[in-house]
Amino acid sequence: MGNGSLPSYVLGIKRGLKRFERMSKKIKSVEHETWGSKGRNALNETKKSKKKSLSHRKAWLAGALLGLPGLLGVTAYWAVGGLPGAVEQPSPVIEGTWGEVDPAPPNGMLKVVTWNMHYGVGPYDDFEERVPKEQVENILQGMIDVLKSYNPDIVLLQEVDFDSSRTYGIDQMRLLAEGLNLRYMVPTVTWKKGYIPFPYWPISNHYGSMNNGQVILSRYPVQDTRQIRFPKPKANPWWYNLFYLDRHATMARLKIGKAFVNVFNVHLEAFDVPNRMVHAEMLLEFFRKQAGYLNIVAGDFNTVPPKAKLRHAFPDEPDQDMRKDETFMISTMMELEEIVSPEAYYADEARYFTFPSFAPNRRLDYLWFSTRLKLQEGRVMQEAGELSDHLPVSARFEWRIK
Repeated sequence: MGNGSLPSYVLGIKRGLKRFERMSKKIKSVEHETWGSKGRNALNETKKSKKKSLSHRKAWLAGALLGLPGLLGVTAYWAVGGLPGAVEQPSPVIEGTWGEVDPAPPNGMLKVVTWNMHYGVGPYDDFEERVPKEQVENILQGMIDVLKSYNPDIVLLQEVDFDSSRTYGIDQMRLLAEGLNLRYMVPTVTWKKGYIPFPYWPISNHYGSMNNGQVILSRYPVQDTRQIRFPKPKANPWWYNLFYLDRHATMARLKIGKAFVNVFNVHLEAFDVPNRMVHAEMLLEFFRKQAGYLNIVAGDFNTVPPKAKLRHAFPDEPDQDMRKDETFMISTMMELEEIVSPEAYYADEARYFTFPSFAPNRRLDYLWFSTRLKLQEGRVMQEAGELSDHLPVSARFEWRIK
């Protein structure tokens, strides 16, 4: 083997290595092009997927944000009981299956009672704890017993629960009407809300669903009805008024014998004096529209007589101030008589106090009547005791009207 053959051998190896290197580069180039294309495609697909996912999330979020006010609106609408009805409109008349229809007052006497019944929970507020169902039922039966002993022909009730959570869904109107054998019922709903978040705490004490109002119960047929809704106090916050009750006056025209008598059931504002005076003025206008009939106007006026010895800083409500309240004087413009004359009242105020029942210190409840009705007796029914926070007021009239 000679020195001349080595260079050609090495040269062959170098040429082979260069050929292999060229082939390797070509293979790598092909691989790079292939996988790079796939990678870019995969990356693009990922970006598209992310964009699509993001757009879906944005659409969902936009829908939720747009839907939330609607959901809150629907919930609020349900909670506050929807929109109030017309300021003046008819009231429904319900005829029970009990009692007989009398053509005229028995024994020539017409008996009328007005009573704020505090929805059957007794003399005290139920803010701190709920009154048990058995206690509510006992109170309602006690009311029936007291009224039944008087045997009234017409009963005007304020603060009646028709179907409220706080009083276990008891229909107090029907219960009392049947218990008193009074066939005709004229309800006016004054406080109907899907949910009342009061008392604020604890939540377990919330009133919940509310259906409350006032009622006229009658032994005699009802020929016509009207109700007027009073405005809420402007001094209240708007959100408070959303849940506040709509106070009313209700008129029922009763056919008694051959005569017609307009009976007005009234519940005026309790806490805001200017608002209460507006109510009294609206009541006066409402009353004057029904001219030409015998009239009885009664209920909870939430005011004291103008010369009452105590007109502010009441022991049970120190913040109440009625010194500038002219509600009573506005009411006298109906030109009706009240069952307690001013002379009798000022001679013995305590005898005619109606509130609070557990320690009476003022008169809030009244019964006015046309002078053609002959009053035999008008009094505060002390025998009712502490069944409500108000004491009932009764009147007995001699019926000579043909």
